Amino acid sequence: MNIQLLNFGESQFKVVVENGKPFFCAQDVTKILGYANGRDAIQRHCQKDGVVKHDSTDSLGRPIQISYINEGNLYRLIFGSNLPEAVKFESIVCDEVLPSIRKTGMYMTDLAISNAISDPDSWIMMLTELKKERQQRNALEAENKALKPKADFADRVIDTDNKVDIGQAAKLLKLPFGRNIFFKQLKEKGIFFKNRNEPKQEYIQRGYFELRQHIVPTEHHGDLSVTKVLVNQPGLYWLSKQFGASFKEGLPTLNIL
Repeated sequence: MNIQLLNFGESQFKVVVENGKPFFCAQDVTKILGYANGRDAIQRHCQKDGVVKHDSTDSLGRPIQISYINEGNLYRLIFGSNLPEAVKFESIVCDEVLPSIRKTGMYMTDLAISNAISDPDSWIMMLTELKKERQQRNALEAENKALKPKADFADRVIDTDNKVDIGQAAKLLKLPFGRNIFFKQLKEKGIFFKNRNEPKQEYIQRGYFELRQHIVPTEHHGDLSVTKVLVNQPGLYWLSKQFGASFKEGLPTLNIL
C-alpha cells in the first residue's frame, strides 16, 4: 500500500490510492478541520461504507488500525466544519490533489519530484507496482463490462455508479430552474460549449463531468449514438459554488466513490 504524506500549512495528512480511488486519513482530516472529537465526527458525518481500515503501528511499534475515508465522506466533513481554513483545505484537495491523482495516480509535489530525481530506482520500483495495479484494474473493468447485461435506455437516467445527469443535478442542487435552463446557464458561464450541450475538456479533466456514449435502437432509423453528460459528486459540489446553491443540509448520499 502506497501512502502519501501531504502538507497543509503546518499540518500533514495521509492519502492512499486504492483501485484508482483516493482515501484520506480520517484522524488527519478531522484534526485539520477542527473537530474536537474525530471519532464522533466520523460517526456523525460519514457513511460507514466509505470508511476503510488499514493496518499500521503506533509510536511504540504496536499494531493498530487507522481509518481512511473516501472522497464523498471528505466533503461531508468539510461541509460540517466551522473553521475558515476548511475552504482553503477544500480548494487544495479539489483543485490540486484530486486532479493530480486522477491523472497520474499520485500527487507530485516539488519535493517529491526532487526525490524522484535524486533516487530514481525507488521511484522506478513504485511506478512498476503502480503499472501492475492499473493493468489488473483495467482487466477487471474489462471483465465487468463484458459481463454487464444491456440495460434499457430508460434505465440509464442514473448510471450504475450513481453519477447523475444534468436534470437530476439541478434538482439535487435545488436550483430554481430545470434541465434546459441549466444547460443554457452552463453555456453562458463558459463551462459548456456554446454550440452543444457538452462540457469543455478542462472541466472533464478536473473530474467534474463524464461523457458516456449510448447506443439507442430505433424502429425506423437503426441504432443512434447518444452522448449523455454525467455529473459526479465533486462536480456537484463545484457547481454548487458556481451557482450559489447549497446542499449542505440534506447532502446527497450518493455512493460515488
